[in-house]
Amino acid sequence: MLNAELGFCHKKLFVQHSTFLYISLLQHPHYRLNGHFMAQWKSTGDVFLFHSILYLCIMNMLEQLARLVLPKEILDNFDIVKIETDESDIDAMSMTIHLDERMNAYLQKSEDYESKGFMDAVRITDFPIRDHKVILVLRRRRWKNKETGETFVDRISVSESGTRYSKEFAAFLKETYGHIPDDLPYA
Repeated sequence: MLNAELGFCHKKLFVQHSTFLYISLLQHPHYRLNGHFMAQWKSTGDVFLFHSILYLCIMNMLEQLARLVLPKEILDNFDIVKIETDESDIDAMSMTIHLDERMNAYLQKSEDYESKGFMDAVRITDFPIRDHKVILVLRRRRWKNKETGETFVDRISVSESGTRYSKEFAAFLKETYGHIPDDLPYA
């Protein structure tokens, strides 16, 4: 059960279309009982609103954590769809994060372009996390120009040119070793 230590006190949550809810859950008897948040409202709509706000708070915290761990370009342009861990081999533990490119708002609204699904997934190695090799599996959207029939992908640069490493991880390896090695346990 979630408790007050999660920092919900006086948080602004931005919701769709630039509106926001101002939440003040500090020591309010309707929200807190014996150290745990409990919904004690009479109408079901209030309970649903409480659970919706709680969900938004948790998602906000998880996004903040993901932004600390993943490259900036990733969460700005991709949605996390699945996370897998493989701990079967203690020397090669890995975490695979599957991401799908978000729809480009301009291309989606334009009548000159249409989305044609996804390209084949690309695997990029990022900084290890807690002794786990991190592999980002990116699926890029394919777009078609209706007039020319040409297909293309958005220009989003997430890997170092000529490598399968994130830009930041490649820069770290290059600074540390003078080149980008490919035989490291987490690389």
